[in-house]
Amino acid sequence: MTKKTTHQLASKEIERLLDQQTTVILNAVDEKIGKMDKRFNFVDHEIVVLRKRLEQIEMRVNQKIGKLTTSIDKFLKRQQIWRTSLH
Repeated sequence: MTKKTTHQLASKEIERLLDQQTTVILNAVDEKIGKMDKRFNFVDHEIVVLRKRLEQIEMRVNQKIGKLTTSIDKFLKRQQIWRTSLH
């Protein structure tokens, strides 16, 4: 074999090996991205669940504040009526 033929064979072998290495690396990256995608989807789902729970809590707190405000208003009106009746 001549040097040129040996060099061409070596170049083709290097190219083939680099192609294989690139394929392995890209497959590994795809696998990692797939796993990260699953984790992000899980986190997104958890965020949606937490937002719904937070909305429910906010509604309950607002209802309780509304009831408390109503009770305080009634109490203050009774106090005002009581004070005006004393004078």
